[in-house]
Amino acid sequence: MRQAITTRYMGTTNTQGSRVRARASAGSVTGHWDYADNDDGNHCRVARQLAVKYGWSGFWVAGGLPSEDGNVFVWAGETPRADAIGAEGRDWFHIPAMEG
Repeated sequence: MRQAITTRYMGTTNTQGSRVRARASAGSVTGHWDYADNDDGNHCRVARQLAVKYGWSGFWVAGGLPSEDGNVFVWAGETPRADAIGAEGRDWFHIPAMEG
C-alpha cells in the first residue's frame, strides 16, 4: 500500500549534524544533510530512501507543508509524466519497478 511521505528538517544538536526525517505510516528514515545540495534536494533524497526501503516504486511528486519546515511526497503513477514540472531530485523522483 502506498502512503504519502512527509519530510522535516531537523537542525544540528550537540551530538548530531543537521538531518532530514522522512515519515509515512509504515515507518521512517533519517538522512544526513548534504550541504552540497539545496533544501528541496535534501528532502527529496531522504523521501526517496524511505520509498526504496519499503519497495514503493513509481513517480513521486513533492509539495510544501504549511509549516514550511518540510515537504509532502505523493505517488502519481508508475511512470514519470512527460510534462512534469520542476527538476528531478528536487520536485519529484522516480523509482523503477525493479528497484522499488
